Amino acid sequence: MLFHLFSQHANGYVTFPATGGAYSISSRPGVGTVIDLCGSSGQTIERGLYYNDAPNGPGFSDTRGDELGYDTLEHNDIVTMAHPSGRFITPRGSALTLEAVQPSSAQFQIKKVGGSSGRRIRHGDKVALGALQPYNAKRRPDAQQRRWLQADPPDNDPTTNPVILGGLSVNAGGDSQNFIFLEGNLLLGEANLTVSDRTPPGEARPNGALKLRLSHEGLPNGSAARIRISAINAQGFSLGASGVTTFNPAAPPLTVNVPAGARELSLPMALVSPTASDACARFAALLQGVPSSGGGLDVIDVGMSAWAGTQHDGATPRGVGIKVSRAKDWMDIAFSGSIGFSDDDGALFSRGGKSNAFTVTVRSTGQRLPPVPGPIPRLAGSGYVCSVTVTPFVSPGFATTADTPPPTRSAGASPVLPIARDGSFSYSATFTATPRPVVDFFCIQVDIHPYRSVPNGVWLTRRMGLRI
Repeated sequence: MLFHLFSQHANGYVTFPATGGAYSISSRPGVGTVIDLCGSSGQTIERGLYYNDAPNGPGFSDTRGDELGYDTLEHNDIVTMAHPSGRFITPRGSALTLEAVQPSSAQFQIKKVGGSSGRRIRHGDKVALGALQPYNAKRRPDAQQRRWLQADPPDNDPTTNPVILGGLSVNAGGDSQNFIFLEGNLLLGEANLTVSDRTPPGEARPNGALKLRLSHEGLPNGSAARIRISAINAQGFSLGASGVTTFNPAAPPLTVNVPAGARELSLPMALVSPTASDACARFAALLQGVPSSGGGLDVIDVGMSAWAGTQHDGATPRGVGIKVSRAKDWMDIAFSGSIGFSDDDGALFSRGGKSNAFTVTVRSTGQRLPPVPGPIPRLAGSGYVCSVTVTPFVSPGFATTADTPPPTRSAGASPVLPIARDGSFSYSATFTATPRPVVDFFCIQVDIHPYRSVPNGVWLTRRMGLRI
């Protein structure tokens, strides 16, 4: 189990000596502050995902531990602490060293001195670690003395203070020998990029947020994560305040800071000149089994990076898919008749049923269309027109050609978009598909725009794939 030891007294994290020498306190978590907590035999304590915490049968808890209750950590357990190299934190009098010794020479007793109720030690509890000493037959078994891990900078400067073992005592004493037990800062992640309905014709720029989530409430002094873009359906991207970056899989990862105590971090992200921006092309590719997301990225906590290649949870970069979807910030589109539909990766897609007739209904959502300036002829109505067109979309895997007859629209439908007094609107168009013995693919395009050209006019566009 990977964990940090945080000293409130020294305001920092117990840190491995990178090239030998004394242990120290790091003000920020990073490489060297992550320790593997092992049992007395030197085998890592595998906490797993859940443990059985029910007294009368199987049960689950959000506290980590394996499903049978084994390897959970409890008050007064004997533990060892290992480095990625396999060496152990070893007590030598009042000093700590990092040595390739047998686990029996590197044992500590962990005591729970504050935090959650019960004997079990959980993330955020306060603990003390005492180095085992030779057994003293003159003392009772429960009164054996220990040397307690201590971080007590005499100059209040955590960067120059070695971590030592205090004098012999039965129990830890004072804040300098109490540490907060923090399980590894395991990162989760998701990237959701949206495409606004208000998009200039012929252009799409998915943008949204990359969310990094922690498996707990975060570390007291904050932490950092490294992000590497592994694949992207764009010529470039921007993440946070980095500016537009050309995709290069060999580029160094980006480092982002996770604020102290944060449970979640959100970074602005956008794709520039995306190659998979057309929803119809995206859906056609998806039907052929071709991945059509915005791309992917890998995220790893900086402190965990030293444990790369191990089997510990959190030591491997987390793969995150970049999902592209429609914001639906101006309009929503529904189908009726025998056409079913779903929303996948930003492409609304439809499938023909027993009947060949279907209706497309466009309704307003949260945003309101601004008035069209200037005189509005009676025929223009609200000042906006709505067009719904269905055209053949040539794509591999379908019989469709440029000459394939598209579904025909019922006669008499007016292009004028009726807008109610409260700014809402609803517009419907009915189509009938021509029966064919093959599978065809079409593209439905909905456009709402002013009846005449006006400066900064609102133009709404949505494209959807239709398989019949």
